[in-house]
Amino acid sequence: MTNYRKTYLIPLLAAFFSTGFIAVSQAESQAADSHTDQSTVTAAGTSISSNTASPISTPSSTQTTKEKVTLTPQWVEAFLHDTNSELLDGSENDQVMSYYYFGEFGDKTLMGLERVRASDYFQLFTIMVFDGETLHGYYHNVYTLPLGLDKEGEIEFPKDYQPTKLPSLGRDYYPDLCILDQTCVSFVFK
Repeated sequence: MTNYRKTYLIPLLAAFFSTGFIAVSQAESQAADSHTDQSTVTAAGTSISSNTASPISTPSSTQTTKEKVTLTPQWVEAFLHDTNSELLDGSENDQVMSYYYFGEFGDKTLMGLERVRASDYFQLFTIMVFDGETLHGYYHNVYTLPLGLDKEGEIEFPKDYQPTKLPSLGRDYYPDLCILDQTCVSFVFK
């Protein structure tokens, strides 16, 4: 195993499998999009399968009532594709695209996007904050994905990857994300 995989991949995978997250890979979401007989969602390392695929509900611009919508990785994928999001630019060269759910606080939902690019398997992580069904903003090309949210709405990160200032959905606070000696990443408001 190369040093890159030891340094970045193993701690990240260990952190994710020790928490409750939901992920859907590009292959799984394509299967759901084509309404095949099998769809799979992984939750905290457990695979849940169903024999009947249900259509993925996508964002609707004609909704007149303000009802609480629970965002899922599949919903976020459809949203990003439907809105031609810049977060998917160049995704035709990706080996894998995975979407993650990290929790919600009030009307805000914390989601993640992992893209594995080209034959060198370069990982590109994006942390997204949704306010209801609207993309509030995101951190693009961050060093690691979070673990989830604490009870005050602060974003939690793996122990060895703590940023200098913690972003918070509860306080609507999104400082530059500075982790270890990596370049700081600014929050892009939408």
